[in-house]
Amino acid sequence: MSDIIMQKFEHVLIFKTSIEDSNCKHKVARVLDQLGTIETWSVDLSDEDYVLRVVSPTLSSDDIMELVHGCGFECEILS
Repeated sequence: MSDIIMQKFEHVLIFKTSIEDSNCKHKVARVLDQLGTIETWSVDLSDEDYVLRVVSPTLSSDDIMELVHGCGFECEILS
C-alpha cells in the first residue's frame, strides 16, 4: 500500500459506544461537528456495538473517548 493510504488508516479511530439511536447521535454531533480537527465521523446504529469511526490526523483515542463521555455516553476502543 502507498504511504498516503497507510497514513489515512493511522488516523481512523474505532470505538464501541452506547450511542444507540439518532437522538444520542445528535447529542454527540453537536460536539464532534464543532471540532475542526475531525475530517469525518460516523456511528453505525445498526451494529450491536454502535461503532463510532472517527478520522482525525491530530486527535487521540483518549481525546475522542473523553469527548463522548462528556456527552454522557460510554466509549471504549474497539479491538
